[in-house]
Amino acid sequence: QEETTKCIAVVTIAPDFSEFWMKIINSISSALTDTKYDFIYSILAKNDEKKYVLPKMINPRHVNGIIVINVYDDSVINSLIETGIPTVFLDTTPKMFCQSNKSDLLLLDGSNSICQITSHMIDQGISDFGFIGDITYSKTILDRWEGFKRALNAHHIPINAKSCFTNSPYSHFYYKEEITKVMENIGQMPKAFVCANDYIAFLLIDYLKEKGYCVPGDIAVSGYDNIRGKITMESKLTTVCVNTEILGKRLVKQILMRIDMPEMPAETIYIQPEIIYRASTEGDK
Repeated sequence: QEETTKCIAVVTIAPDFSEFWMKIINSISSALTDTKYDFIYSILAKNDEKKYVLPKMINPRHVNGIIVINVYDDSVINSLIETGIPTVFLDTTPKMFCQSNKSDLLLLDGSNSICQITSHMIDQGISDFGFIGDITYSKTILDRWEGFKRALNAHHIPINAKSCFTNSPYSHFYYKEEITKVMENIGQMPKAFVCANDYIAFLLIDYLKEKGYCVPGDIAVSGYDNIRGKITMESKLTTVCVNTEILGKRLVKQILMRIDMPEMPAETIYIQPEIIYRASTEGDK
């Protein structure tokens, strides 16, 4: 009998923007069809103590490699690394990024792309900016904040702390009520908002329209991810396009390399996505 099935597990916590994550999972699955590995998909659940637990099958006897997506819980990340199974993470928490150099990590570049989008708006004469995104949640959102700050610094524009919302450990600005709450305490509205992703940007645009603001006439807004969440806004939102198909293939390539060459030093890989400029940042010229 063969020693074990050859198997690669995709481990995730139930995704927030299901279409975006499902595309990546489908791409991983199809990239594995031509390999000797089976594919299993494991959504982590919480136990009675409200902590996420790894399924029993995630162990070296059953699983040869793990691809981790949409997991932003330090203890789960630690547990996965401690299995000793070769593991590739798509994004991680800021804390684990600083601590862990034991696993491969793929990151979508946010620093350069958000720096360019912010600079693009500055070039149109905007000098009063807000930012919305929970920088304590993921390394990629932290990178986007760093890119935003870098653009402002390069143009000698001070950061207005009153219109930058960077900490929301419970819901990461993914609820309408939370956007409403922060907006109602903002005081002076900035001329532009750089949002950590499209989901936040859509919530913000809805709020601004309800309050009678015109986007981009009164306030410019940008996002990140290029999700098709709102067909009405999709053609108008400046964003960063993540090629989910290529991303899935790249994760598979990395885990296969890691299984074949476990002695190689851990790698951190930045994928450069494409910026798409649309009407939401064009403002009144």
